[in-house]
Amino acid sequence: MYQKETLMRQSSIYSKIVDNYKLLNKQLSETIEKLKKTEVCSVSNVKAWHTDYYLHTRTREFDSLIDICFDFLNEINMKEYGFRKANHVKYDCLNVWVATYKKGDYTIKHNHYPFVWSFVYYVDVDPDQSPIVFEDNKIVYPEPGELLMFDATMYHDVPPVTNPRTVVALNFITLPPPS
Repeated sequence: MYQKETLMRQSSIYSKIVDNYKLLNKQLSETIEKLKKTEVCSVSNVKAWHTDYYLHTRTREFDSLIDICFDFLNEINMKEYGFRKANHVKYDCLNVWVATYKKGDYTIKHNHYPFVWSFVYYVDVDPDQSPIVFEDNKIVYPEPGELLMFDATMYHDVPPVTNPRTVVALNFITLPPPS
């Protein structure tokens, strides 16, 4: 399921390299290039071109990435809480958006409250790249195919990038238990 078995945990920050990420990135890159011709960039804390937050409601092109995020969430829940508790927690993906940064673009410090978990998937990023910086100076230098999952209430920012990068971001909520 995932290529790199190392699991990074720093204050609710988890990271994995997705299996077959080169194929996934090729598919996502083609979709994103089409989106750049039709989507209008909205105003936000991301000071780079980006879509609105509801891409998944207009296209199925991100379904495989959403599924990968669900799998990662379940994997983390199993490791953190064990089978019994993990199977009782259900999630839903409410936001999916794309951002493409060119040299000098950045993201202002923010969090994703009221969501529970946030993800950033790196479609295109150079090894010599600006990091994503989380509160308490937790720094992650992303790799192509890397999927970061973090507590949505954690503040984070991206300093001005040195090279172009393309990311897909997602937000998840916890669903109430069935009655």
